[in-house]
Amino acid sequence: MKILICAAFYRPHIGGYEKNIEILAQRLVKNGHEVDILTCNTNKSYEYEGKEKESYLINRVPCWNLLNGAYPVPMWSPNLKRVMNHKYDAVLTQTRFFVTSFVGYLISKKQKIPLIAVERGTCHSVTQNALVSLLCKVYDHTVGALVARHAKVNVGVSQAACDFVKHLGGKNTQVIYNGIDCDPARTVLNKTQSKERYITFVGRLIYAKGVQDLIEAFIICTKDYPDLRLRIVGDGPYLESLVGLCASSKIIYYGERKDVIDILEESDIFVNPSYSEGLPTSVMEAASVGLPIIATDVGGTNEIIKHMKSGIIIPTHKPWLIAESIKVFLRDETAAKVMGIMAKNTVMVKFNWDTITKQYENLLKEVVK
Repeated sequence: MKILICAAFYRPHIGGYEKNIEILAQRLVKNGHEVDILTCNTNKSYEYEGKEKESYLINRVPCWNLLNGAYPVPMWSPNLKRVMNHKYDAVLTQTRFFVTSFVGYLISKKQKIPLIAVERGTCHSVTQNALVSLLCKVYDHTVGALVARHAKVNVGVSQAACDFVKHLGGKNTQVIYNGIDCDPARTVLNKTQSKERYITFVGRLIYAKGVQDLIEAFIICTKDYPDLRLRIVGDGPYLESLVGLCASSKIIYYGERKDVIDILEESDIFVNPSYSEGLPTSVMEAASVGLPIIATDVGGTNEIIKHMKSGIIIPTHKPWLIAESIKVFLRDETAAKVMGIMAKNTVMVKFNWDTITKQYENLLKEVVK
């Protein structure tokens, strides 16, 4: 089967969105399918990148990087024309609000082939600018809704994502979770000899990730726990604003890293203070090593961890609750460890890539027949 995946971001751009799409493409190819990736050239990389061993072609088209790089818009180019004229059996778009999903819609209409719209969000885009937020909402209910309504099947990466698709008028929804490669042998390291305790965040540094709330909570906690350290792993347009919130040697900015699992293994607590998520990869990665997790109740987060059983779930925009939750784990390390083990057991069973790949293959066979 020849499959086209339309994604706004792809490697070398780093993030959970890109990683999940890459693993899905690799696994489909491994099972005998041909896959092309159509993406925006956000990092000014090679326009074409053929992977002989992986048997898929990455097509990067020139783009405008709007909203400080958070919203790439593809330009018309010979590469884009070639992809639009190439024959495929099915198109998979990735998140309704990216223009690449609209391009996928056009290709499916032009070639009269089924469209599978994968939704990775659970609400309208969250920004600091009220006008931008309004425009995002209008786009969702026009172009985004057009993609969702045209799709043969709308795949939500969580039940919350499926519910949002229905809000846009999309029909025939199906949950297929994001996956995580969980190595049972990898687990949080025993650091009982060290006085320092490390809190870690992993993600793109934008306003909607809520890192500013975590920094405020960290400052509160250091009054009682001066040996605490905060690791912020990731990069993005909000970095300068975050650095300006607190000039402290106890807050360490790591930038984009490929050794995220190693950093998580050397942490004590993971916090995801996000205002908006689909199914947060960073939370699953933290769970995969048994790290105690504190996360806001957004998107499909509560489909990964259960409050006070495999982590702590809190409302958004509540820095003092983040601080209190951190203190709960610091005061009772045994309970924290048990919750981390429960979270790891969940991701090993529920978010297994073998199961997820099979679900996508069955869906593709069904819509292409």
